[in-house]
Amino acid sequence: MLYDTPTRVFLLKTYYKTGSPKLVQQAFGTKYKSKHIPSRSVITNIVSSFEKYGSVVGTTKNGRPRSKKREEVKNQLETMISEDPLLSTRKAASALQCSQTLIVTVLHDDLHLKPFKFHNWHFIEEHDYAKRLEFAQWFLKLRKSTEQFMIFSDEACFYLTLPNNKQNNRYWDVSANGHGIEVPLHDKKVLVWCAISSTHVFGPYFFDTTVNSTNYLEMLRTYFIPRVDKTQGYGKSYFQQDGARPHTATVVQTYLTQRFGTRFLDKTM
Repeated sequence: MLYDTPTRVFLLKTYYKTGSPKLVQQAFGTKYKSKHIPSRSVITNIVSSFEKYGSVVGTTKNGRPRSKKREEVKNQLETMISEDPLLSTRKAASALQCSQTLIVTVLHDDLHLKPFKFHNWHFIEEHDYAKRLEFAQWFLKLRKSTEQFMIFSDEACFYLTLPNNKQNNRYWDVSANGHGIEVPLHDKKVLVWCAISSTHVFGPYFFDTTVNSTNYLEMLRTYFIPRVDKTQGYGKSYFQQDGARPHTATVVQTYLTQRFGTRFLDKTM
């Protein structure tokens, strides 16, 4: 098992105390800072096993007993994964001199592990920490309920061309007959802008062409601002936009500063 008995006892006790896998994960991270935080499924499996068998050690399912080779692979693989969670099944199979299928079976059925993809997180520059602190301090000084007047905006591209998934799209035949799917040289897409507050949705607004400072400013003047002026408490509205090049153009920044004053969260915030 990936976690030793004292650790599993801690997970079990914390779960019965809090009743929440998320709170168990937080407590585990505080107590065992050098260990990998267990997933929700691992925690619930430990609880289910205890309630079913009366033990945190766990037990094997009824049926065909595991082979000696599988037990050896399980014990060694558990140690290898704890030391290197990025270990590939191919390298593990080579190191343990067994099939890749056995490695996958042990990981899934015996160790109850699943392969998860990495998330892409925005890289934080050194100067970003001070700016984040400055923004947090500014926000905390605002009057209560100010967040109700925050208007957040962004654009997104929506593709109109039917995608061809080369990993999943297949056809069955006795030989490769050169079947294919016609796709345009450039995908058809539409750019949509939208803004949202706690009480209103402004949009969607569709751009016919690539967004630049000219058509973005035109949208603000003729579409967005007239709608903001009709909302209750419009004089208290704060407006936010990201750092896209059309947004940071001087004409756009000047117009929004004149329109919202200190309630415009410009590129310096």
